[in-house]
Amino acid sequence: MNELLGRIETMLADPVGDRSQVERTLTDGYAHALALEAEGRRLQAQLAVLAHDAESHSHELSVIAHRLDGTTAELERLRAVLVRLKQRLG
Repeated sequence: MNELLGRIETMLADPVGDRSQVERTLTDGYAHALALEAEGRRLQAQLAVLAHDAESHSHELSVIAHRLDGTTAELERLRAVLVRLKQRLG
């Protein structure tokens, strides 16, 4: 993810840029966003299953909830820079 964000930030800083490279990076970014969304849904499903017996799974619930928070934050950050990059294409 850091590499992708780095590429996007570099492209946003370059006033000229290569349109085809921007389009490829957008495609890569959208693919990564879809993967993050799928991971978020998977983590939510895990939380739902474990929540039925929360007392015996409290640590695991905490770990998964933390991972879900991180995935959500990563997705929001990625979406924000993708919007900026897409706007650059006009």
